[in-house]
Amino acid sequence: MAADPKQHLAELYSRVAVSFAGGAPRFACAGRRLVEVGRVGRGDVVLDVATGRGAVLLPAAECVGPSGRVVGIDIAPGMIEQTRLAIASQHVDWAEVHLMDADHLEFADASFTHVLCSFAVFFFPDVPRVLAEMRRVLRHDGVVGFAFERGVDPRWAWYEELLRTHGALEDPPSMPGSGAIRGQGALVAELAAAGFGQPRELVEDVDLGYPDPETWWASLWTHGSRRPLERLSAERLDQLQSACLRRAREMTTPEGLPERHRLVYVTASA
Repeated sequence: MAADPKQHLAELYSRVAVSFAGGAPRFACAGRRLVEVGRVGRGDVVLDVATGRGAVLLPAAECVGPSGRVVGIDIAPGMIEQTRLAIASQHVDWAEVHLMDADHLEFADASFTHVLCSFAVFFFPDVPRVLAEMRRVLRHDGVVGFAFERGVDPRWAWYEELLRTHGALEDPPSMPGSGAIRGQGALVAELAAAGFGQPRELVEDVDLGYPDPETWWASLWTHGSRRPLERLSAERLDQLQSACLRRAREMTTPEGLPERHRLVYVTASA
């Protein structure tokens, strides 16, 4: 197991890269919506920081068209490999991905009309440094935008309780960053301090459930939520799975397994 938090994060997301795109629906939803909220349009030049499997990159590429350009960066080699394949399969020749750390953006000043980042700002150990880099590579009046989730659907509080009961949360490996940046107004304040103009926060509640409990359980292995699960022995994991599926079936309705997400979009101008 990697000792360095960033290396651990890169290895974790490289492991999930193959299945990430077919996992939790909130990532695709937030990615599409961030492109809309950021007002990405034809001919724009977009940087997608922590691109993952392209939840922002691909809809942004669709919006900018061949007259524009979209560049995705990520620290996980597995994500870069899989997203590069997705770009090729969709023949989006104006999109590209690179292995790169957000702390050191290897681009010239004023290179982009937009810098977007979905479900990753809480992984940045030094948010002010990353924001300074983003502002540097943005053109005058360019747009910076972030998406993340805040809070947990109270109907699902039992899941963390079961993780704790079965020992999945004991002595977790260190991860970079801090969840505090997701607090109300926290990122808005950081953007203002970094010199961005008109930072604002948009909060939207969306229902994005699963067709059945088994699909939900499988989705846990397609993103960062697999981290506590893969630390359990096979026996303890089987016990946890049985307990989780039992609780999930109790929640299931004729329409499927419901889950409400509070998605937050924070934008500002350079």
